[in-house]
Amino acid sequence: MFLRTRLYAAVFVCLLVSLSQSSGAVITFDMLSGGDVDSLDGTASGTAVKDGLSLTASANTGVLNCTSISFGINASGTGDDTDEFDNGAGMSEIMTFRFDSDVVLVSIDFFSLGSGDTADLSSADSFNLGIYDGLPTDPFEVNQAIAAGTDVELARTGGSFGIHSITVDVIPEPATASLCCLALGILVKRRRR
Repeated sequence: MFLRTRLYAAVFVCLLVSLSQSSGAVITFDMLSGGDVDSLDGTASGTAVKDGLSLTASANTGVLNCTSISFGINASGTGDDTDEFDNGAGMSEIMTFRFDSDVVLVSIDFFSLGSGDTADLSSADSFNLGIYDGLPTDPFEVNQAIAAGTDVELARTGGSFGIHSITVDVIPEPATASLCCLALGILVKRRRR
């Protein structure tokens, strides 16, 4: 009987740990003016925080630009006053971004991704995805794990487009699972007494 109780407890702990690590908080950064990233508007690099998660973004040229319509980059010295990723300074505009916690990059909701508009979404550590007009889903489903502090690049390769939102699923810290296991162990020990 004692062995069976321990076996059930071990199975329950494993199930609890796997469930707690499968999904954390889903957070959507609204990239439009008046949304979650107003602190990025007009800066070459900056950080926005939502629900305790920091998103740090930077532009390869010019400044980040969020309006009520879209989020993009204004290239330096060209009169490129758009809220899109385009060819404003004769070079493809690139936004580099990172998060301060481990996340799964769930999706990016694009604006005005039409005929001839293309981009690359990549991380040197894990993935390189081509984005193009006629995407099968909107928002564009990424579903890639990204470690805290890892740079992700969104590079315009053709045409122009903007962003409405970026959605991530925060991966729970191992400490959370450890605390759950500790609590379960205490309960099992109390029950034996």
